[in-house]
Amino acid sequence: MPGGSIVYACGAVVVALVVVLLLLRYLARGSARRTIKSVERALQIFLAGVNRSDDELARGQMVPEQREALSPGRPASDFPEYIAHCEIVRGQFTRARSSDGRWSSLAKLLVRLDYQSGTSVEFLFLMLKRADAWQVDAWQEGGSYDLVDYTVE
Repeated sequence: MPGGSIVYACGAVVVALVVVLLLLRYLARGSARRTIKSVERALQIFLAGVNRSDDELARGQMVPEQREALSPGRPASDFPEYIAHCEIVRGQFTRARSSDGRWSSLAKLLVRLDYQSGTSVEFLFLMLKRADAWQVDAWQEGGSYDLVDYTVE
């Protein structure tokens, strides 16, 4: 029966497409998890430097232009207490072209910091991926997550 083989072929193609889509979805989730872990790691190293008042460690996780622009004692002075825990509450990842034409990955993160005293505060962190490493570009206590417009210099 010639019609049966066409139906069989179409069914096989549909099954193959479903398998490919499931595989792509699985790979995308793995990639997203790796990206989030990489961002978390950079942020944790930055905050560990802040906790220890180790400017060199904290600044080592920053974008070079911002690192050079900071006054002595910062970033530690922006975080008044020992940070016991941090949690990324919300995140947005995107890509943007800088003024020199290079593409960069950007992350806008709303992070809840739990201080050792028991109080919590939310900070907005902007991070930039350069040379396969995420770096802190800017941070701000509070602020409006939805209204941040970010441009790569």
